[in-house]
Amino acid sequence: MDGFDVKTLRHSLGLNQMDFAHEVGVKQQSISKVEAGVMPLSERLEQRIIYRFGVTEVEIDAIKALRKMRHGGV
Repeated sequence: MDGFDVKTLRHSLGLNQMDFAHEVGVKQQSISKVEAGVMPLSERLEQRIIYRFGVTEVEIDAIKALRKMRHGGV
């Protein structure tokens, strides 16, 4: 996962950055930096997100497919 994936997942859950950050136990600024690509998504935070929201591999693949559609295969 990367910042685009996190932002897409957060939007699909209907959460703002503050509430999403609270759910996974980090500061809102951390989510903002990850989504903006300023800070890489750590493996630990990725695992917290997957565990807290029950994200499946199918959902991650769907987000990656959406990125390809939006960014022309990038």
